[in-house]
Amino acid sequence: MTEQAPAIPGNLRLVVLLERICASETPVTAADIMAEMDLPKPTAHRLLSTLETEGFIRRHADGRGYVSGHRMQRLAAGMVSTMRQRAPVSMLLRDLSEKIGETCNIAQRDGDAVVYIDRVETKWPLQIALPIGTRVPLHCSAAGKVWLASLSEAERAPLLHISALERRAPNTITDPAALLEELQLTRQRGWGEDNEEAIEGMVALAVPIADQAGRLYATLSFHAPVLRMSLDKARSHLDLMHRTAQQISTVFLGEEPAPEAQQG
Repeated sequence: MTEQAPAIPGNLRLVVLLERICASETPVTAADIMAEMDLPKPTAHRLLSTLETEGFIRRHADGRGYVSGHRMQRLAAGMVSTMRQRAPVSMLLRDLSEKIGETCNIAQRDGDAVVYIDRVETKWPLQIALPIGTRVPLHCSAAGKVWLASLSEAERAPLLHISALERRAPNTITDPAALLEELQLTRQRGWGEDNEEAIEGMVALAVPIADQAGRLYATLSFHAPVLRMSLDKARSHLDLMHRTAQQISTVFLGEEPAPEAQQG
């Protein structure tokens, strides 16, 4: 005789539902929720509607399921920001900054931008000020390109509309077709580059921090003035960055990162 799963207390249904949606690699439908949580149709739709109205989930582009929304992403960013209080991660970020000799950042996506949630400043007197909390558009930042490259075509399409590709510096890519080529290259090689695209006179590289399932959780990046570092020289630090991203994933997520993330 098959044992039935214990009933979910009413006051935990929203939490369990949100957990289910965030853990899924594909959009979750009302039918999925009804079956997995043993909920009647009106209850499932009411819970989904509540989470959608409050911004914790949103409808996928295909209209048939739900994915995490902006409030859930901000909540996740807040969780990641607690890494500043975790000595092992702080030490890893500081060690990376000292080895590269430049400012290093951890960032997470927030809608159409990335937000820096942790950083270690370079000791050089010449610095580019991008403090914690700074938001930089996805299309012109190294970290943003990593996030864009991780999205499905349907999720990425609204973010590549020409009206959204603001020119921030002379090298900003504002043509959707050209940016799509850049994102395909980013996905293929496993890192993102900013060649004076967000700020004139600054280059940056970013690599993914992924969980065991290969899902992008955050990005690790560094930026430098072109007066001190060319893009070619910046690429010489990629192996070190990938290793550090793996270590951060292991420390913070408590698991080994996915093989795809390890290979970069």
